[in-house]
Amino acid sequence: MNIQFWFFIHRPLMICVPLLSISAFIVILYQLEWTWIDSSVNKLNFAHSITGIVTISFSVVQVVVAFFRVDKDHPKRLIFNRFHRTLGILTFILASKNI
Repeated sequence: MNIQFWFFIHRPLMICVPLLSISAFIVILYQLEWTWIDSSVNKLNFAHSITGIVTISFSVVQVVVAFFRVDKDHPKRLIFNRFHRTLGILTFILASKNI
């Protein structure tokens, strides 16, 4: 089986993304003494936290979906490709905006 170089790099990096993101989330909650930001006090930070949770969730879904990737010749490969790409782009946009 011939694996393209980009895919060889892409796979382990994309597995690391949710692991590192969840780790960072736990560190942040620890620093905040396990409290959540009050939406009435700081709406921008609250929106940032919610967007972060959604982004991390999407990155976890990306990894789970990747494990169900069908073969190149499978009739549903186009559906997989479109869903995986769309979710990946959406996750990237959310992460970029949240930074």
